[in-house]
Amino acid sequence: MRTRVSHMDGTDPHIDPHTVDALEFEAFVLDVVPLTDRWLLVETSRWEEFAPPTNGEGADFG
Repeated sequence: MRTRVSHMDGTDPHIDPHTVDALEFEAFVLDVVPLTDRWLLVETSRWEEFAPPTNGEGADFG
């Protein structure tokens, strides 16, 4: 997907481009479900299985 990406350089702390300036190569787990022949849904306890990867400290880290 072609997209516009805000960025910084040495002269301006925030540049918001008006034209497409990047290619986006990302996919999410649910994007592949339509491509599969079979799939399985598993339900678990959030408190036992979930750990946010963005917390660098605190109870959810590690």
